[in-house]
Amino acid sequence: MKEKDMYKNLLSCFKNNLIGKIYRIETGQITRSIPDCYFVTFSGKNGWIELKQTKQLANGTIKIPYRPGQQHWLTFHEHLKLNVYVLLRVGFDFYVITKNFSKSVFTDELDLVKDAIYIGRSLKHIEFTNLFV
Repeated sequence: MKEKDMYKNLLSCFKNNLIGKIYRIETGQITRSIPDCYFVTFSGKNGWIELKQTKQLANGTIKIPYRPGQQHWLTFHEHLKLNVYVLLRVGFDFYVITKNFSKSVFTDELDLVKDAIYIGRSLKHIEFTNLFV
């Protein structure tokens, strides 16, 4: 699954669950560090979502492939108490990282869930939609 497919799933989740609007940001035209998506909910919440996918290595390690500047952007905006998330797909499983964006290598899935919420294999999971209402 490519980032554009992740975005399509995210868009459909926002529409089907009547959460609000989500917009794909073409960051190459602005700056490389801004997250992939901006959202506004019907309840007035707004924020940013970075889309990432990776594989778990043979030794169990999970490494998030951030581009230069992305971790700084996320950490800075988290510090300002803004809503920033990383939607991470590891194999077939989805996680939402909600804090500690300075960390990009996790020793295993248990290490990852200290800073992330496990969503499952579908974005239709209720915990995922509850993040945005």
